Amino acid sequence: MATSAEKGGWGRQGFLREDINAAGHVADAAPPCCFQGSPAAFAPQLPPPLSQRPGLAQDRGQRRRPPWQQPPSSRRDRLIPHFPKLVQMTNEVAYADVWERKAMGKRDRSLITVAALIALGREEQLATHLRRALGNGVTREEIAEVVTHMAIYAGWPAAMTGAQIACDVYEDIDSGKPAA
Repeated sequence: MATSAEKGGWGRQGFLREDINAAGHVADAAPPCCFQGSPAAFAPQLPPPLSQRPGLAQDRGQRRRPPWQQPPSSRRDRLIPHFPKLVQMTNEVAYADVWERKAMGKRDRSLITVAALIALGREEQLATHLRRALGNGVTREEIAEVVTHMAIYAGWPAAMTGAQIACDVYEDIDSGKPAA
């Protein structure tokens, strides 16, 4: 008996001609060039457990108190009389829920947040989150890479502003000046 390739040869888009029915649709048979692996080969790849991801499990044990239990900043304090619900939601939703979710560590969240704040031009929030990123284990070199990356995707002025703010934060930290 002749093989498929010997009978018909190749048709449209690399399928054997016998695999294309009269209506021009590809039949259920997979072309011989396709991967014929087990269904497990196509399963989504999950990240390793938190305990096996570098820096996450160790960082969690070293934190004194979660951010929402730390004394609020003076800038947030001044909002309470006028925007109490906003401050409550910041503490309970942003910090107590989103930042504490287990699927991603604080270090990764900090990298994403810094990138987003640079891209959006949120200068006031950027300084706070740069300090938080450093506290969450992000290095100054990694922040430099985020800022440089944002030059391409968010624009040169956004990256240059982010770089200036990062330098201000570094100078404050190096001089021992407390966060605002």
